[in-house]
Amino acid sequence: FTSLCQPPTPARRSSPAMSPKSTVKNSIVLGLALFAMFFGAGNLIFPPAIGIEGGQDWFTGFIAYFVADVGLALFSVIAMLRADGQLDKVIGSVGRVPATVLNVAIIACIGPLLAIPRTAATTYEMGSAALFGSELHPLALPLFSLLFFALVLLFSLKPGTVVSNIGRVLTPLLVATLAALIIAGIVNPGAAAGPATAENLIQEGVLNGYQTMDVIAALIFSIIVVQTVKDFGAASRASMAKSVGLACGVSALMLFAVYGGLAYLGATTGQLWAQEYAAGTVNQAALLTNISQAVLGGTGSLFLAAAVFFACFTTAVGLVTTCSEYFHQLLGERVGYPLIAAAICGVSLLLCNVGLSQIIQISAPILMVVYPVALFLTVASLAQRKPGRERLACKLGALAALLVSLCSVLAGSFGVEALAFVDLLPLGNLGFAWLLPTLVAAALGALVDFARSR
Repeated sequence: FTSLCQPPTPARRSSPAMSPKSTVKNSIVLGLALFAMFFGAGNLIFPPAIGIEGGQDWFTGFIAYFVADVGLALFSVIAMLRADGQLDKVIGSVGRVPATVLNVAIIACIGPLLAIPRTAATTYEMGSAALFGSELHPLALPLFSLLFFALVLLFSLKPGTVVSNIGRVLTPLLVATLAALIIAGIVNPGAAAGPATAENLIQEGVLNGYQTMDVIAALIFSIIVVQTVKDFGAASRASMAKSVGLACGVSALMLFAVYGGLAYLGATTGQLWAQEYAAGTVNQAALLTNISQAVLGGTGSLFLAAAVFFACFTTAVGLVTTCSEYFHQLLGERVGYPLIAAAICGVSLLLCNVGLSQIIQISAPILMVVYPVALFLTVASLAQRKPGRERLACKLGALAALLVSLCSVLAGSFGVEALAFVDLLPLGNLGFAWLLPTLVAAALGALVDFARSR
């Protein structure tokens, strides 16, 4: 990991070097924070669904999901570390202007236009449904979201303390609620695992892991991760790589344990609702609610509401902080960080209450278009000796990924039948129609790059 993360240029010394003890301690705190920021509401509901579909073979689907989700996210962290925490360098191989447009689109969609307002909406919907049912006063959501984003802003105003606050305070609370749910389910599962219902567990696991889009989340979170490691006092690329590598290991182990535990609950306790789940009368969120109530009884709803709140809140704090950091760097000293953070929270508050479903209908397709491009450029940056240098291979590959993904979204989400041919491409039926054209275009560009360098 250390050698992979080192670009050829040395790092600038800006802080006293860390001692071995402080390196381990700070890396563990950073790993706890990374776990909490990655673990959103979607990470709560996906594993039980994988478990109930896998039945007795749930572990196979779980491993495929874990590798596709956490494994791909690790590529993003490595890429950002090699780029010194600068997103422009990871995406910059397509050119400065296209990279800036792509970066803004990614951060806007995964930030204030989609992911951040959805954290509050999901917390409200799942938490209130678990505790009070669906009938609540019309002012309940506005009041809740106002309080939610006020707390998010409070935790986000000082980016230098975000990792410490999340890692030392919020993560233990999240882990405690999850541990209570998982341990209770293991001790008293309520049902035995049944036969698998998915035809191809590995395929289902990979698709679900890919669809979390945690590659983009990792790119965004790595902005603050790299800066935090510098603030801790990492004095060289090697020490930064060691610290981030240990943090990633801590985060990955915790995600493995929690994902595995939730998948096991889906495979065992979830069998009580196997028929309803197969019929579609019980969705993924309802399945998790039912499981929590089955294993914890009357307190299950309370523990689930707490888990959802801490999962969404830590993700929201991480997203607000990193998005604010990026826009602060983009705008320079003209606009202060606190004002940007407040603006992001304000926009998220409005979208959470006014037409969130419409915003999702607009921003989600944009994210589906740019995600393959970001994934390709992230992996491509790992193959470059100097991240950020313009290359024709990256430009052609990114263009192919963009065009094919755009055609797929227009055909699938907007019903443009003239573009439905993209589904006939290899892996098109799995949502990977962009993959082969991207590889071919990148290979052609690489040949030209090689010829020019001779």
